[in-house]
Amino acid sequence: MIYRFGIEPNGPAIIISDVVLEKMFRYQQLRDSDLEAGGQLFARFEGQDTYILDATPPKPTDKRGRHSFRPNKWLQKLEIRAKRLCAQHFVGDWHTHPELIPSKSPIDRESIHACFRESRHQLKAFLMVIVGTEAFPNGIAVYLADNDNIKLLKQW
Repeated sequence: MIYRFGIEPNGPAIIISDVVLEKMFRYQQLRDSDLEAGGQLFARFEGQDTYILDATPPKPTDKRGRHSFRPNKWLQKLEIRAKRLCAQHFVGDWHTHPELIPSKSPIDRESIHACFRESRHQLKAFLMVIVGTEAFPNGIAVYLADNDNIKLLKQW
């Protein structure tokens, strides 16, 4: 099964399969002892749509807390290079929050803007996916972010 996220029902969409969603939802912070987790998103482009092919898991060397997640940047760069060889493009990040309905924090806003500015790419925006503790579809927030703006996408 696939799910479409976008600004308009018939506009460009971010397509995420249930297989990729399951990878992210596997790390929901359902217990008080669960730490934030995250990874990178890789995609292929088809017409006006972006198909998310993979959501990478957290690495043992990531810094993880109940309310914080800092990935190992060096390993992320290696992952981007390896995926590029398989024609998969880095399009953003995903992470978890210990809240029912996830929403971006000021730190999330700051980090996705910095990621967009500091990365070499030809994209108009990056994705930021946040997984909360509620089941799908309420437990996910999909955002598009560029230098200045962040837009929450709707599931269509």
